[in-house]
Amino acid sequence: MNPAPASDPRQVARAAAQWLALLESGTASEGDQQGLQQWRERCASHEQAWQKAQMLRQ
Repeated sequence: MNPAPASDPRQVARAAAQWLALLESGTASEGDQQGLQQWRERCASHEQAWQKAQMLRQ
């Protein structure tokens, strides 16, 4: 998976949700997990959206 970089908060939140859905599906490859890590590191807003998605999951 490779969500496009986004500056719109809604797009960033949507991308975080897509990453979360992929991981929860059980079909994420090692490459997907690396892609998620790169996405999170690309921008502070990505990491914040990921953290929020993780909190909502719980």
